[in-house]
Amino acid sequence: HIKCGNSLIGATPELIEKGIPDEAFNPVEGDDRKVAKEIKSKNKKEKKQQTLGEFRSEKEPTWTEEYAKLSHAEEDDVDSVKWKQECYRAIVESPKRQHEKLVADTWCAAFFWQLNGDAPPPPTEATLRMIRKDVVDTNLNLSTKSMIRELANEYKFFHWHLEFPDVFEGKGKGFDCVLGNPPWDMIKENSDEFFSFYDLEYRGLNSKQKKERIKQLCLNPEINKKWQEYGKIFSHLIKYYTNSSSYLHKGSGHLNAFKLFLERFHQIIAIGKKMGILVPSGVYTDKGCTELRKLLFDHSKIKSLFCFENGQKIFPIHSGFKFVTLAAEKGGHTETFSSGFMLHDLDILPKLENNGLILPVKLIKKFSPATLSIMEFADQNEINLMEKIYSDIPLLGEKIGGVWNVVFHRELNQTDDHKLLQTTETSLPIFEGKMIHHFYHLYEKARYWLLEKDAVNFYTGRGYQAWKYYRLAYRAVASSTNETTLICTIIPKNTGSIESLRVIELFKLDNTKNQLVDNINSTEQSFLASLMNSFIINYIIRRKVSTNLSAFYMYQLPIPRLTSGNWYFDQIVPRAARLICTTEAFADFWSDVYRSEWNNLSVNDGGTSLLEDWNKLTPTWMEEYGAHGWDGTKHDIESRVQLRCEIDALVAHLYSLNKEELEHILSTFPIVKEKSPWLIDGTVREFERLETCMTNENKITSNEFYGLDI
Repeated sequence: HIKCGNSLIGATPELIEKGIPDEAFNPVEGDDRKVAKEIKSKNKKEKKQQTLGEFRSEKEPTWTEEYAKLSHAEEDDVDSVKWKQECYRAIVESPKRQHEKLVADTWCAAFFWQLNGDAPPPPTEATLRMIRKDVVDTNLNLSTKSMIRELANEYKFFHWHLEFPDVFEGKGKGFDCVLGNPPWDMIKENSDEFFSFYDLEYRGLNSKQKKERIKQLCLNPEINKKWQEYGKIFSHLIKYYTNSSSYLHKGSGHLNAFKLFLERFHQIIAIGKKMGILVPSGVYTDKGCTELRKLLFDHSKIKSLFCFENGQKIFPIHSGFKFVTLAAEKGGHTETFSSGFMLHDLDILPKLENNGLILPVKLIKKFSPATLSIMEFADQNEINLMEKIYSDIPLLGEKIGGVWNVVFHRELNQTDDHKLLQTTETSLPIFEGKMIHHFYHLYEKARYWLLEKDAVNFYTGRGYQAWKYYRLAYRAVASSTNETTLICTIIPKNTGSIESLRVIELFKLDNTKNQLVDNINSTEQSFLASLMNSFIINYIIRRKVSTNLSAFYMYQLPIPRLTSGNWYFDQIVPRAARLICTTEAFADFWSDVYRSEWNNLSVNDGGTSLLEDWNKLTPTWMEEYGAHGWDGTKHDIESRVQLRCEIDALVAHLYSLNKEELEHILSTFPIVKEKSPWLIDGTVREFERLETCMTNENKITSNEFYGLDI
């Protein structure tokens, strides 16, 4: 019963019955588009026609009985095993079995055919129907038949219903159990794997150097030919996975083998039977796996989902990588399932089966209604705490009328726009993720700059000259195991940014007026930056993210849409402004957000802040207005720490947390506790102090979370 083949590429009786999809003839690299168009049109017409030979009728053969006899045959000695082997070979090599395989191979081969004048005529709908009626010798072009077999061997087509007919014929078809640790590779060409064969130092080059090295290596005609052929393989694979209807739940984004295998596992088990699979943690976090989560929630009963961190090098991959053991039963739907996260030792698995966290699907849908992403929790109390934080607060991705809304995007791309990246300093620095920290834009020095003419040309294509504006940005490269996960600030005007930063879209196009209107203003950006930098939001995001912080994760955050006039908003914004506006580059930003009410924020003047110099502030920025203070390890100290602690305490009150809940959240940041304990201790202290400053009138209602006047 050991079989060899590509278990992801194959036909099924149902797919064959529907015929060859027209999309099988979509052109890929190397195809002649005119030829492809003609063949696609031909295939479409043939679906509406029948030839005389197709009216013959013959009962389809089944193999259940033959395979059943084979399974029960004796195998007590060598002669019996050899006899059984001969019987199996007789079945596989029989004319009927070979004919069935040719039919299935023909259906698959259409997706991998070279569509140009050099290749034999490809199999189309009429070809498939004629072969199915066994009119092969007189109607099938010999070169076409030869090519079908060649492609079947090259791509190792694997037809489950032919390899295991006793499993897939009749009622209750499918396996009782499927177990596996499939590949976790992207379905795309890997230049590292290909070119490191010709240059051992290739993997160590940066992206720009790799592009130049590829050009040099491909000057060799033999290498260039192999590289082109290598790329064509993936073009055909993607066409098959995308257009064959073999995978209906692969989701968006880049194709990954583990996603296809998970769906295949679900396809080949019988109703009421179970599967177990090892996959990356993206299966429960990534947007591209949304359709798979819907499949698991709505058409199976998830038994367990346990996520392990690779710190003990269970697998020979990066220690920060996280993987999942997932067990499910096909059929029905999932209401709750046993779960565990941030695990390290596989020996704990037997205990987890009966003592995992019980996670209700209804809460998952509340936390992430659009994508069903699953957060990571340490215990059952954390699940209850997360439910409280979300309460009635809208998600950041929801579009709400009358208040500010958010869209994140990337600006320059280091690879695609490398010609614009200057290594000689100009007046327009380009910001990268590593250059910013919490409320700070000078964490690292710039290494790239823009020419003004290039900035104008590039941003013209983006709809407006974003480089001329202050704008909120956050690090796109992050991890749930870092000191903190979400780091953002406001970057200065007269700057660009590359893809390691995600930048807020300041304007949207009003089609009715054909003009740009505000998405969010400067004070609202300051408020949002404060929430995004807070321990509360970091606590949430690190239960969602695996490696990178795409905008998809940001849109799932519960963010109250407060505006000027709300007590919390008016307390948080001035503190954020002093943390952000530390250099003259933010003089105009300061003038825009400053309000005279800030002068009364000191406790000495009846306010809430322990900083005593609020009464000295003016609309015109001065260096001493900025909150300064760093230690040798680039951690906030002095006035910066005080303001950050006050902001975090205010945010905790904003989300209606009590002291115990806040302390629990802070306890999940052990590296912060180790490197800058004053931030942790100061936040608790300020939480208690500010509680005495707040009256019932200062508390907000749920309606105010939305910024709605009701």
